[in-house]
Amino acid sequence: MKKINFKTNKGFTLLETLIAIFIMVVAFTSLLSLMTTTMFSARYATNEITATYLAQEAVDYIRNDRDTTVIIGGDWVGFLNRYGNYQSTPTTSCYAKSGCYFDVTDMTYTITPCMASPGSCPNLNYEENPVSSGYYISTPSSTSISTKFKRTVTLEGGNIVNGIPEELMITVKVDWMNGSRPRSQTLRASLLKWQ
Repeated sequence: MKKINFKTNKGFTLLETLIAIFIMVVAFTSLLSLMTTTMFSARYATNEITATYLAQEAVDYIRNDRDTTVIIGGDWVGFLNRYGNYQSTPTTSCYAKSGCYFDVTDMTYTITPCMASPGSCPNLNYEENPVSSGYYISTPSSTSISTKFKRTVTLEGGNIVNGIPEELMITVKVDWMNGSRPRSQTLRASLLKWQ
């Protein structure tokens, strides 16, 4: 019978240990980098979606105002002037270059002009009131928190017939900071005088 001689190695060599540690460090660094990138992308996508909804919400608010005005028997000029005097384009209306802002929950259609420079509208606030939560509002309340989003609405009359615009061009710009980078999204829409 042949005797089998087993060589016994107990443990790893220093080189094998260093290689194993290096592989683990590379793997953990890659995973951490992937998680950071994924979290940043998710936050970026959330902000982009929120900005899109905020811009569309302002357009829908104005469209609803036009439709309501027609249904209750109001006139087009009255609707246009609710956002400021469309003929003189003063600096205190939505027709000014600096734009205006309003709360979509305010059905009295109260507009507030932004300051003289574009982008000077205040940050929106997120309403956390348990009864009416889920709204972004311009005027802070005791149950709202300030957000990073600013929404500026600019209006312009188009296709002038007999001194009255037959079309209302709406531009809604939403600005926010994504980390340290300023971001913005702009939505343009057109409303026609269909009454």
